[in-house]
Amino acid sequence: MDNFNNTNGLPSQVPTPPPVQNMPPQNAPQPTPGNGLATTSLVMGICSLVFICCGGGLILGSLGIIFAILSRGGGQMNSSAKVGLGLSIGAAALTLILLIIYVPLIIYSAEFQDTFNYEFERRYNDYYNDDYYDDDYWDEDYWDEDFLEQFESDRKSGNT
Repeated sequence: MDNFNNTNGLPSQVPTPPPVQNMPPQNAPQPTPGNGLATTSLVMGICSLVFICCGGGLILGSLGIIFAILSRGGGQMNSSAKVGLGLSIGAAALTLILLIIYVPLIIYSAEFQDTFNYEFERRYNDYYNDDYYDDDYWDEDYWDEDFLEQFESDRKSGNT
């Protein structure tokens, strides 16, 4: 006897599935709604730590603090908002400390003072020296009688 069905090549005796039992629907746990401001605070806190070296830690840290406070919305603060708040406060404080230390070191360094004095004197001399406008256009000889006569004759003849 042939055990295969002629239409699709499968055995003719396929086991039947068990009967479906009526089971009550199971309630899946509802996902907790995410707080976008808390996530933004966390991202700003991480970015503020990354950009401490560029001075961006103060700006991004301040934004992270603001977003963490706004994410609260009258209730308790989300855990990601708490972490973002801590990272933001730490990065902003560290950036302020570094600025307080390094700005005076840079300003009072000898190299900075020499460069500043050189540029100041150069720009001062360029502005107040008579050599600054030393070209033919500003020379008095450029505007002599011949030039003015030529200008008048060109104007009268229409060759402007």
